[in-house]
Amino acid sequence: MLASILIGVASSGAASLIFLLALYRLRPRLAFSPFIANQSRPGEPMFGFKILNRSRFPVTNIRLQLTRVVPKAVPDGVVLRNTLLPLKKDHIFEVGGFARHDKEANYAFRVGTTEDLCTLCDKEGHYLILAVVAQHSLSGFSKVFYKYYHPQSDIKAGCHQFGLGLDVR
Repeated sequence: MLASILIGVASSGAASLIFLLALYRLRPRLAFSPFIANQSRPGEPMFGFKILNRSRFPVTNIRLQLTRVVPKAVPDGVVLRNTLLPLKKDHIFEVGGFARHDKEANYAFRVGTTEDLCTLCDKEGHYLILAVVAQHSLSGFSKVFYKYYHPQSDIKAGCHQFGLGLDVR
């Protein structure tokens, strides 16, 4: 009798552990381009960011936020002054799951800002943080991603490559 209870508890615990491990793996997986694409025209600044969904499943309810961080020296340290920068699109309903042979690249998306990042982040120490919150379509688990950009070195003139490419050409 005691042996059957212990076997039942152990098997339930093992099943729960396997289930939790499976759900833990069902989280969004995003990849960011290491570069910001400067697509500006004279008098019309436009800077783009590219993100890939690396999960086989779609991600939903994607929210994005771009922050400029300016360090300011104060006695005994540094204070970081944060300023939110507007994005052309800061909420995306769904991005398709990753499929290497997807000719339309539904797993990739781009967002941009019309703020002149070259002017806003012209001093040493200024940087940008692109924060993305995405939800896995099957499990419902969310994950927050952060990508830090240093505009002095990370801005390249051109457009992001189509599909899997994260480079700017």
